[in-house]
Amino acid sequence: MALLRNEDISHHHKNSVAIGSRVSVERKDFVSTGIVTFIEGDIIEIELSQAKYYKPGDEVKVTVYSSNGFLILPSSVIAIDIDVIMILNPPENQRLIQRRSHPRIDLQSGGIIHSLGWAGGSGQKLNEPLPIHISNISIGGIGFIVADETPLRAAMIAEAELAIIGGLRCKIEISRKQAAERGAYVGAKFLDVPAEQQTSLRGFIIRTQIEARAKQRREEAAL
Repeated sequence: MALLRNEDISHHHKNSVAIGSRVSVERKDFVSTGIVTFIEGDIIEIELSQAKYYKPGDEVKVTVYSSNGFLILPSSVIAIDIDVIMILNPPENQRLIQRRSHPRIDLQSGGIIHSLGWAGGSGQKLNEPLPIHISNISIGGIGFIVADETPLRAAMIAEAELAIIGGLRCKIEISRKQAAERGAYVGAKFLDVPAEQQTSLRGFIIRTQIEARAKQRREEAAL
C-alpha cells in the first residue's frame, strides 16, 4: 500500500476526504475532531486524541471541513489504535477522489490454475494444476508470479483456486504477462466470484490493509 502524495491530494475534489483534511467524527453521544492521516481504498485513518472513546462497529457521521464549506459522510469505525481510528471510506468519497477504483494490496500467498482457454470457448483442464504465487490482490483482480515457460497469454481465461478465505475458486482473465525477477509476472482481473465470496474477499482485503497500516505506523514510530 502507498500513502497519498501531495500531488495526489491536489487532484481531489475540494470537499472530499483526503490526507490532511480536518474532520469531526460524531456518534450519537460523542463528537471529536481530528486529521486524516491515511486513505486507501475502503479505509480512512483519522488521528484523534480521543480515539479511545470509539469502538469498532460504531456508526459515525464524518464532517469534512474546508475553506469551501463542509461535506457530511456516513461511515462506521472498523478499527482503533493509540490516538487513531479507522473508518470505512464511504462510496460517495471514493467517487469524489477519483482514484483507482480497486487499489491493490501486497500479499504473499499461493494458488493453482485448473484450466485455461479463450473467451467464448470452453476451458481446457490442465493435466497438472499450474501453481501460482500471488503477490498482490484487489477486489477487482490479482497479480501473480509463474514460471517463464507457462503458456499464459493476454485475453486467456483461467479457472483458479486461491489459498485465501478458505480457498477462493474463481474465473480470471489474463490482462498482461511480463518478465519478472523470478519467472513471469501476470496481471489478471476477476470475472466470476460468487456474491458471498465477494463479500469475504472485501473483508479479507480490508483486514490486510488495517494490519499493514498498523505495521507501517509502528515502523515509523521506531525511527
